[in-house]
Amino acid sequence: MPPPTADTEAACRAERAPPAPPLAAATRLDAGLRPDIALNLRPQLWASWQTGSSRDLPASPPYWALAWPGGQALARYILDHPETVAGREVAEWGAGCGVVAIAAALSGARQVRAIDRDELAVAAINSNALLNGVARRVRAIRAELPSACADGEVILAADLWYDRFDAVRITSALRSNAARGASVLIGDSHRAFAPRCGVTTLSRYLVPTNPEIEQERFTIAYVARLDRAAARARV
Repeated sequence: MPPPTADTEAACRAERAPPAPPLAAATRLDAGLRPDIALNLRPQLWASWQTGSSRDLPASPPYWALAWPGGQALARYILDHPETVAGREVAEWGAGCGVVAIAAALSGARQVRAIDRDELAVAAINSNALLNGVARRVRAIRAELPSACADGEVILAADLWYDRFDAVRITSALRSNAARGASVLIGDSHRAFAPRCGVTTLSRYLVPTNPEIEQERFTIAYVARLDRAAARARV
């Protein structure tokens, strides 16, 4: 069968999503992340980019300047469940600041490829990996998604579902990887174009956010696995 189209994903989104648990039952992430991982972040740069309030701004959105909620949730899940990646070859798509890749390396992944199309993100990943003592096991790669990334025993992806066109392409490629046998885990905070069908929710987290950026103090983010059987049916 052909890969999922925008209409297919729209139909999936129309299905009733499982309700989030009460906030008291969710896991709260300390200080926006956790003490396990140190990151050099630049929220002021993101705020300046949004408002255009500075002349010295990168050409493309500096997603690497923040640890986004889906990435925080996925990193927390990996740290709490190291068996997910331990001893395995891992690839993170759209790695941004590298928090998920670093969590995988700290959890015993044999090698982690942190892939992002922004050269500034590659520099941020390398810097943050060095800061956490995992520079030898995290390899930052500049590449477009998803064409350069069709391998790895574990594929990790978070916060990639903002734009409709990119979201459909990335979701289709992730499903193809799940169909070939890769373990595909995603993290997201219920963005509009995230996959809804053929996924199993593994955990939800209450993530503190920057109110100036996310317009709220907390958001619910979840971690899910793309189901292999469903992926085969869609590829």
